[in-house]
Amino acid sequence: MTSSEERKSEQTGRAAEYDQGALLALLREVQATRFVVWTPNSAGGLQSTPMPTSDIAQNVNMAIRMININFEEAIKLSQTATKQFDSAVHRWESQTRQSEAKLRAETAARRLNEVMAKHNAIKTRINPVKSLFRRANQSLADYDMMVRQRARDEARDDEAADADAD
Repeated sequence: MTSSEERKSEQTGRAAEYDQGALLALLREVQATRFVVWTPNSAGGLQSTPMPTSDIAQNVNMAIRMININFEEAIKLSQTATKQFDSAVHRWESQTRQSEAKLRAETAARRLNEVMAKHNAIKTRINPVKSLFRRANQSLADYDMMVRQRARDEARDDEAADADAD
């Protein structure tokens, strides 16, 4: 068996033991989280502007798929999705602050309260999703470290067995 075949076999073996629950829970929550900015329109009502986040869910989904093919790539995809989510949160928070500041300047208290309530409903979802990102990334890292330690221990045991055989 060549070294690349051994690595592929090792990675497939690692993936077979890995519990994907953390990533699956993360994917569900990312798909359920919608970043929407509510702003006043010219007619005096409110309009919603959704922010696209499909690339985040796509990276989490790809990480789940890549676990069986390339574990290291799955880790990178999960970390990329984490950064994308943090960036989306930052953009969303910036835009909501601008929207709320505009309403404050117009002294539309009723509209401001309505917009703040809508934004707060979204805001309450952010920390649980961030927590799921941390859990998924930590789960991947812990599992990777455990497998690497197991491989080092097996290599050390093989060396000791070879030395004893001589």
